[in-house]
Amino acid sequence: MPENKPNILFIMTDQQRGDCLGCAGHPALETPYLDELAESGAYYPHAYTSVPSCTPARAGILTGMDQWNHGRLTMTGGDALEYPTTLPGELTKAGYHTQAVGKMHHAPQRRLYGFHNMVLDESGRRQDNFISDYHTWFEQNKEGAYGYRDHSIDWNSWMGRPSHLPEHLHPTHWTASEGINFLQQRDPTKPFFMWLSFARPHSPYDAPQAYWDMYVDHPDIPKAAVGHWADEFDHKIADVNAPRSHRTDRETHNARAGYYGNITFIDHQIGRVLYELRRHDPQTYANTLIVFTSDHGDMMGDHHHWRKTYAYEGSARIPFIVKYPDTWKDMPRGQVYDHPIELRDIMPTLLDAAGADIP
Repeated sequence: MPENKPNILFIMTDQQRGDCLGCAGHPALETPYLDELAESGAYYPHAYTSVPSCTPARAGILTGMDQWNHGRLTMTGGDALEYPTTLPGELTKAGYHTQAVGKMHHAPQRRLYGFHNMVLDESGRRQDNFISDYHTWFEQNKEGAYGYRDHSIDWNSWMGRPSHLPEHLHPTHWTASEGINFLQQRDPTKPFFMWLSFARPHSPYDAPQAYWDMYVDHPDIPKAAVGHWADEFDHKIADVNAPRSHRTDRETHNARAGYYGNITFIDHQIGRVLYELRRHDPQTYANTLIVFTSDHGDMMGDHHHWRKTYAYEGSARIPFIVKYPDTWKDMPRGQVYDHPIELRDIMPTLLDAAGADIP
């Protein structure tokens, strides 16, 4: 590795299954920009989260600790835990300009945890007087008398439908735009660390119309996997947010169409961020380490389960790609590593790449 500290672009999605990448051999899903990153570095088909739930999974990334030590065991709790060290805090001490963009799911929501700055999209979570930066921006830029979730689908629903918003007002587009803003406005005398965190494909499965159309009639969308032990559960639950409900093949197909559409939309927005970074500063891009992953997966109707928190592959397995800087000439490209890795591996790995001390 070179003596110069690499820039670090850490890209994260919310609730993306480990099998939902083109380079994973998915029969329908298109992720061309992520596949390109994998070809330029390494793909890990056996990456996992030890706690497949948003808050504890993200705390594992933030601290490098397992859940029994960082203390976030479930989604509940808004108290400010005192972590001894954090990934952005250590990189800040190592001379990095650190920025968080998108969904962090911290508690309290505006706590910096070592970042220099954060711009946030926290979906429907509003603790105390908190309002997401995306929501403020949306109200200032919307083009009619409508809300950002007037499609009616809730944050944990199994329902799928196209978004009522134009692409440029969708939170996925906003997150990429804010990432581009940081890249253009960052301190050019320092290496940067940006945690770019998309709030999708977590439900609502509300892909923009063009991305919904890619999948709604796709013949190769796989059906839900249902083990024999789950056959006894053979009834619907009317609750549209039910974590367990036996939906029809068409309902599951629509949910997956919206879910896959959101993933491809995110992929294209990642491509937009990378294009702007290369165009604005090719040398900076050449010295940028890119890591892509998710906090956990989504059952998507497998074994009649929806959402996450389960030990099944659909919930606990996550995508994981590392794209090495072009300046790291000695690193092999296009590698697939079969050994298991876990989210808490991210902090020591990135600190090692930055030449920083590992707590």
